[in-house]
Amino acid sequence: MMLMKAMEARKKAEEKERLKQEKKVEKRLNKERKLEQKKLELQMAKELKKPNEDMCLSDHKALPEFFPIPGLVLPGGAFADCLMVVQFLHNFGKVLGFDLSIDVPTLNVLQEGLLNVGDSMGEIQDLLVRLLAAAVHDPGLPSGHKARTFLGDHVTNVRINKDTVSEILQIYLEAHNGQTELTESLNTKPFQAHTPAQKASVLAFLVNELACSKVVVNEIDKNIDHMSNLRRDKWIVEGKLRKLKMIHAKRTGKKETIGSADSNGEHRFLGTPTPGRKRKRKCGDSDDDDDDD
Repeated sequence: MMLMKAMEARKKAEEKERLKQEKKVEKRLNKERKLEQKKLELQMAKELKKPNEDMCLSDHKALPEFFPIPGLVLPGGAFADCLMVVQFLHNFGKVLGFDLSIDVPTLNVLQEGLLNVGDSMGEIQDLLVRLLAAAVHDPGLPSGHKARTFLGDHVTNVRINKDTVSEILQIYLEAHNGQTELTESLNTKPFQAHTPAQKASVLAFLVNELACSKVVVNEIDKNIDHMSNLRRDKWIVEGKLRKLKMIHAKRTGKKETIGSADSNGEHRFLGTPTPGRKRKRKCGDSDDDDDDD
């Protein structure tokens, strides 16, 4: 009898050890499978992050048909400079003292002025005078460069108008870019006598210089601060809305519950019990009490 009990105990211990070893093996296999799955996911993510060549894409689409801008005569580079000038004036012209409805030309007027057509040439010259005057004032000329006109007057003391704008422009460009073909040409030819591409590049250069002026930088910083304040106010309002929704949900008793279907196909919710369910439960409890009695 004792021998039988010992054999049964030994069998139970062996079965227990076998089950333990099987669990260990299964746990190790699960761990290896998870590691393999993780490696595959990382590899897939790495492959997805790799840039694909356009010719290797499967969803090729035909390029849309582009139509030229009606009435455009300027070359592409000159037109790009014109777009930049107009965009800059619309964004920062007000802080530079420009009247956006009068002093900012349209693209059509800008093109006609660069081509020396009609009265638009005078408007472009007025725009050049105002841009150059603002650039001379701020950011100004680099220190250590020639800042005097042919008559010996300092650039800041000379009134910039249609008669002096070419000479002041030549001094300003030479101070920033050194001797170039354009600066040498401005010694003998006025601004209006140059090609439309050269004139557009001059306007674009002045706009880039004015982008570093104090008033424009202050305006950009002010707008950035304003956007930061708006984002902060948005976060505060969203936080208040979340709190109000939580309070409303608590008062109305609407909570996110997990639904389960019973044998009759009716959904039962595992959240807060309804009053009807409470009454049924109470009735059931009373019946049980009567049975006990």
